[in-house]
Amino acid sequence: MIYYQIRALHQTWALKGTNMNEFANLDAMIQGHSAWKNQFFDMAEKIGMERLRRIVPEYYFVTDNFPGVLAQLIARVDHGTRFYLTGILYSELGSGIESEGHGNLFRHLCRDIGVADADLSRAPLLPETHNLINGLTTLYRDSPILASMGGQYALEFQADNMLRSFRKAFRMLENASGASEGMKFFVVHDKEEPEHIQAMRQALVRYARGNGEMQVILTGARRCLDLFGDFWSGMSRAVASWPETSAVGEGKLFLIVNRH
Repeated sequence: MIYYQIRALHQTWALKGTNMNEFANLDAMIQGHSAWKNQFFDMAEKIGMERLRRIVPEYYFVTDNFPGVLAQLIARVDHGTRFYLTGILYSELGSGIESEGHGNLFRHLCRDIGVADADLSRAPLLPETHNLINGLTTLYRDSPILASMGGQYALEFQADNMLRSFRKAFRMLENASGASEGMKFFVVHDKEEPEHIQAMRQALVRYARGNGEMQVILTGARRCLDLFGDFWSGMSRAVASWPETSAVGEGKLFLIVNRH
């Protein structure tokens, strides 16, 4: 469904006088990057419970800190662009319901696999996790605004694919008897990510008026993707360095899920 929504929005760009081929090149670059397809996503279904418990604090750190990073970009853009970005931030924070904030939803998901809130506070342990948030902060706060917007566009464009891939690591919550409330984290994103992409496309056409602008946008997009690609590479390396998950760990999960 997301593919057809993206295709339909190309018509909006054409009306704005934007070269559709430039945006098609941007989208293709994103889909060809290691942030889109990588070893971690390929192995997600086989990670196992014990290793999953050890890496989720890293992802929680990213999810919990991203709203603050995005807010710094919002403070820099014009009022028209701010309209679109603020909508994204609003949904990140739960659309007016604190418990529905993405960080809170992921915390709940972590509880469902036996990771306590206190365990989440130990992250980040991987340098790539630090680098991702620090790098996004620099990109959104200090870079030329076109590069910053390119980075945010790339982040939203790849997010749906990223979350669908990461979701595979939690397959046991969907297969276990009884529904896991924590999986709402992914369900919410299924609805919101297409909306975020639409918002970013509408915001980006305000800046992309020619090849010169698109080159700066592409630079920012690549920087964002490089950060995410390195992050997932670090996660993959961490998983590979730990022992295989035991059957006992899977059995414990059954009990955790069925408490709800």
